[in-house]
Amino acid sequence: MLIEFSVGNYRSFKETVTFSMVTADITSSDKNIDTNNVFQVDNELSLLKSAAIYGANASGKSNLAQAIAFMRWFVLNSSKETQIAEEINVETFRLSTETLGHPSFFEIVFRLKAKQYRYGF
Repeated sequence: MLIEFSVGNYRSFKETVTFSMVTADITSSDKNIDTNNVFQVDNELSLLKSAAIYGANASGKSNLAQAIAFMRWFVLNSSKETQIAEEINVETFRLSTETLGHPSFFEIVFRLKAKQYRYGF
């Protein structure tokens, strides 16, 4: 299950941003909302069952989905289609000279069979 996904210096994301499924330390006045939308993983971690990404036009919603898709593609195909010395073909943030020549950042934290994993590049 997805815990969080982070991306930086990619398309419209200059700084590293994180999409997190971890619940906040607040509860709803309607207990059914918490019961239906939150599940307890262990004593320290509770996650949302679902989340929505919304915002104004050109606020980065599609770029977040593309970042997840790029990371998935790269993990599945990089060993087949690229060589170790080759530059990774990724679209970096272009609206600032601060990020020129800096690497992009992709990281996912997930849980599988009661173990938590963090993978990134």
